[in-house]
Amino acid sequence: ADWASGLSRLESPAVGGFPNADLSIHLAREPSGDWVGLRPKSHWFANGMGMTDTEILDTRGPVGRACHTLVLLPAAKPDA
Repeated sequence: ADWASGLSRLESPAVGGFPNADLSIHLAREPSGDWVGLRPKSHWFANGMGMTDTEILDTRGPVGRACHTLVLLPAAKPDA
């Protein structure tokens, strides 16, 4: 679930990084089988913050959700 923000990275606005300020995982049941899937969606805001909301699922269906708060770091400016 920690990879979700990277999997749903947005290209605009350009940022130098987007570390997780926190991560919450909520499971309704224990995953079954060997595989767990993620269906992430990110939102970035002009105030320098963002969030990622992710559905966690297995072959039987939804298992739970993961939520991240992101800090959007400024992109490095090229040397003139």
